[in-house]
Amino acid sequence: MCPNVQVLHLADCGQMTDAVILNLATHCQSIRSLTIKGAFLVTDNAFETLFRSPISKSLEDLFLENTSKLGMKGIQALAETCTTSLQSLSLSHCNVAGGEGVVQILGKMKGLKTLELIEMGSVSDDDLIGILKEVGNGLTKLSFNGFPNMTDRLLTEGICNYCPNLEHLSLRNNEQVTDDGMLAYLNTTTMSAAPLKSIDLNRLYNLTDSTITSLISHHGASLRRLILNGLDDLTEYALNAIVDGCPLVTELDLSWIRNFDDALFERMVGKCSLLKSVKVFGCNRLTEFSLVKRFSNAEGELIRVLGNEF
Repeated sequence: MCPNVQVLHLADCGQMTDAVILNLATHCQSIRSLTIKGAFLVTDNAFETLFRSPISKSLEDLFLENTSKLGMKGIQALAETCTTSLQSLSLSHCNVAGGEGVVQILGKMKGLKTLELIEMGSVSDDDLIGILKEVGNGLTKLSFNGFPNMTDRLLTEGICNYCPNLEHLSLRNNEQVTDDGMLAYLNTTTMSAAPLKSIDLNRLYNLTDSTITSLISHHGASLRRLILNGLDDLTEYALNAIVDGCPLVTELDLSWIRNFDDALFERMVGKCSLLKSVKVFGCNRLTEFSLVKRFSNAEGELIRVLGNEF
C-alpha cells in the first residue's frame, strides 16, 4: 500500500471487494481526494468502516459512481465524521443511497462547497430543497442531474432561497423544468449578485428563448461554459444573444439546435474570441461551407468542432 497517498482515483472497479476498502481505511489515512467508480460489490458496511476511519480527518473531496450497495449506514457515517471537513461530494448513480432518509442526512455536511447528485433514484423536490436549506449558502457548485420528479419548485423554493453564491450550476436531464422556474431563478436579485461561470441545461426540452436571453442578460459576461444540448425550440434570436453576449465563453454545446446555421457559426467563431470547443451534433443547417474551414481563437489555438460531419 501507499500510506502517504493523498489523491486516489479508482475506476472500473467491478472486481473490487470489501477487503480493498478496509485496507484503504487501515493503511491510507492521508487521502484528501478519493474517487471510486463501479465498485458494485463493495457493501454498505465496508463504506461505513472507511468513513469512520482516520481518513475522515483528511478527506476533502469524494466522488462515488455506481457504488450500488452504498446506503444509509455509509452515508450516515460520512455525514457524522466529515461534517465540516468535506468540501466536495459527488454521488452518481448510487440508487440505494437515494430516497428521503439518506438524502436528508446530507444536510448535515455544512462544509460543502461542491455538491453533485446524479441519477439517485426516486428523490422528490422536498428532499432536494431540504438539503439546500441546510448547505446551500456555502455552495459554489451545484449539480442536480437526472431526477425525473424534479420540477420548477427546486428552483423557486430551493435554489432561489438558499443558494446565493453559485458559480457553477448543472440541471441536465431534468425534463420537467420550464421557463417559469428558470426565469424565477435568473430574475431573483440575490442570484444576480453571483455571476455564473458555467451552466448545463442539457436536454431541458421545455426551455425557450425567454430563458436563454435572460440567462445571457444576467450572466453572459461571466460565462465560460454553456451547455444547451437538445434545446431545439431556440430561435436565431436567442442564438444571436449567445454570440453577442458571451465574450469569455470557452466551451459551447449547441447540439440539436436546428436553427443554428452557417451565418451564426461564422459570427460565433469571430465574436467568441476565447472559444476552445463547440459541439454541433444534429445541427443540420450547418454545411461544409463553414465546417471544412479551420478557425483559431484569440490565443492562436484551433477551435475544436465536435459533431462535424464533413
